[in-house]
Amino acid sequence: MGTATPRGPFGRTWTVGLVVIDPVGVLLDAAAAERARWRWWAGRVGADPDAVLADAAARPSAAVVARHAPDADPAAEVTALAARQELLLRTVRRTRGAASLLRALPRGRAALWTRADEDELARLLRRARIAAPGPTLTGLGGPDAAARAAAFLADLGQVPHRVAALEGGPAGAARSAALGCRTAMIGRAAAGAAEGAATAGDGGIVRLHDIALVGVRPDADGVTVSLRRESRLR
Repeated sequence: MGTATPRGPFGRTWTVGLVVIDPVGVLLDAAAAERARWRWWAGRVGADPDAVLADAAARPSAAVVARHAPDADPAAEVTALAARQELLLRTVRRTRGAASLLRALPRGRAALWTRADEDELARLLRRARIAAPGPTLTGLGGPDAAARAAAFLADLGQVPHRVAALEGGPAGAARSAALGCRTAMIGRAAAGAAEGAATAGDGGIVRLHDIALVGVRPDADGVTVSLRRESRLR
């Protein structure tokens, strides 16, 4: 069974069988490019940009297109979004600490899941020169997201309470916490909350502004994930 040991006012250590990461926001700083892409698309189809951005944070591209431009050709719009993403990819960078985290992850103990579709994710990872550290689940959004996430973990031989989920946004963090994963929300999406805050009301989600605050190391039971109070990277 996964364990959580308090370390200081908000630091803690989890011993789990798998670390699953949402690369967008955790490994990749793509926030500005994503906002620009969806605002451009909202203007293209005459949709409310704020509503589009809210949906894009939780749904795959095809689902956003279907909801906000139901009369448009979905294939053409997804293609247009992909082309726009290519123009904006030069702004995408690895987050500080991403390379160190990926190097430290034990073989066979990491996976990715994301709302981005397969082609979007491939372009983002290629631009940032990141190799997927393990199995990947894409297009994770909408009403079946939790069921697909649970099935993905089951296929990997894992149960949620033995999984540490490092999430880049509130929708993913809420889903992972509801599944029973040990959950941390990392990066820009966590910036508005108190550092390290974790309460029963939000499923015990830990908030950290920087992936450099997360350390991993092999353990006899799988992998130990340490959430630190201050970065060790300089």
